[in-house]
Amino acid sequence: MKKTHAILLHIGFWILILIPTILFFLFNEQHIPPKRYWFSIISFAFTLINFYFFYSFLIPVFYRNKKSIYLLLGLTLLFVLIYPWLQHRVFTFLINIFDWNFKRVHHRAWFYPESYTLTILYTGLAYLARFTTRWITDQQVKAELINRNQQSELALLRTQINPHFLFNTLNNIYSLVYTKSNDAPEAMTKLSDIMRYMLYEANTEKVMLSREINHLRGYIELLLLRMPKKSFIEFNVQGNIENKLIAPMLLFPFVENAYKHCNRKSSVPGIKITLTVHEDLLTFTVVNSVKKEAGISENDEGGIGLKNIKRRLELLYPGRHKLIISETATSYSVEVHIKLK
Repeated sequence: MKKTHAILLHIGFWILILIPTILFFLFNEQHIPPKRYWFSIISFAFTLINFYFFYSFLIPVFYRNKKSIYLLLGLTLLFVLIYPWLQHRVFTFLINIFDWNFKRVHHRAWFYPESYTLTILYTGLAYLARFTTRWITDQQVKAELINRNQQSELALLRTQINPHFLFNTLNNIYSLVYTKSNDAPEAMTKLSDIMRYMLYEANTEKVMLSREINHLRGYIELLLLRMPKKSFIEFNVQGNIENKLIAPMLLFPFVENAYKHCNRKSSVPGIKITLTVHEDLLTFTVVNSVKKEAGISENDEGGIGLKNIKRRLELLYPGRHKLIISETATSYSVEVHIKLK
């Protein structure tokens, strides 16, 4: 818990404690002697001493050394027994010094049950406040650690995507250069655009969906440069994609895996990609033909693996996504639903 929040919480708590006393002095029609004000101030000071003696001093000892719990309990019991007597002695001393002439202050007033009740009450409140504050702080620290670990894991998963993408794309361009294809310069230009997107735009938590789709189209065009039929990959976008945000490079792996495992000799289209946006729900479907008896392993060597994709979805859209994978003898389908907000 932040110090500012803790201070405000304490101030609010003590204001609530003081409200009955303040109301008594404000609306009491009888004359109240000044000594009564002083007694109230001193009583409140004793309450603060009681509370913060445990909250700021004794209880933290327990957190520093858990073996001292018995010492803490013993000191608490001793305090509860002695404190009412000490408070009574101070009041008696002040009465004698200032000649306040309180006739009702009995020499054994410290033994009254009310004195112990108040002492136990504020000691208990000190324990409750300290333990609650510590629990909130621990939960915040745990949440921060979990968040940092997740961010580190996401960064690691993304570093696995980029090298595989670059490796596969360079292989494609190498084939074009080797065959002296006229498409090689265009391929280099498209690769430069996508790499610029990865380095300068996709290095954020979210990007515009329209930008992600534009670069996904560029990636698909790169893949098609090696295909004899430019209609081998069909990509359709439906719905309103404007002003929508999505995690960067989230859709690329689905297309990469489909291209890697598709049957290049199948009828056109061999890969069919559909992206639909309905309000805040994005549905991305990739269906590719496969060679007979050739499935896709989650840890297929050379690809980033479906485990990587699933983990990114779990971290980026917890409880807001659904991944459906289906396979037949001739096709492999991946359908992902993402609630963007």
